[in-house]
Amino acid sequence: THADTCRVASVGRFAIRLATRSHWKVVTTASLRNFELLKALGAAAVFDYRDADVVAKIKEATGDTVRLALDAIGVRESQAISTAVIRAAGGKVVHTNPVVPDATERVDTKRECKWFLPSYLLDSL
Repeated sequence: THADTCRVASVGRFAIRLATRSHWKVVTTASLRNFELLKALGAAAVFDYRDADVVAKIKEATGDTVRLALDAIGVRESQAISTAVIRAAGGKVVHTNPVVPDATERVDTKRECKWFLPSYLLDSL
């Protein structure tokens, strides 16, 4: 399962299309007004990033199986959410902006900044 905290950024929209065409299950966050757009792009589920329970809802919907996440926004809050949704066993988060080291206390999840999406996908497969 792949989580994409994209909020309808163009990189996030592209990532959803590419991931779903690669047969990945995509869950993402957005504002309520963009839910239908992201579902039309192929997202299996869309969650309101402003919801205080967004992490718990994503974990419940995915069975806590998210091992890869793309944060296409890169602010502290999106970095915290994208890292928090990673399964208990850890995983990997790629941010499109520099990593904010104190956005999370998790040490079981690799976090890095990558600017070129295809290399992210290739490195993660």
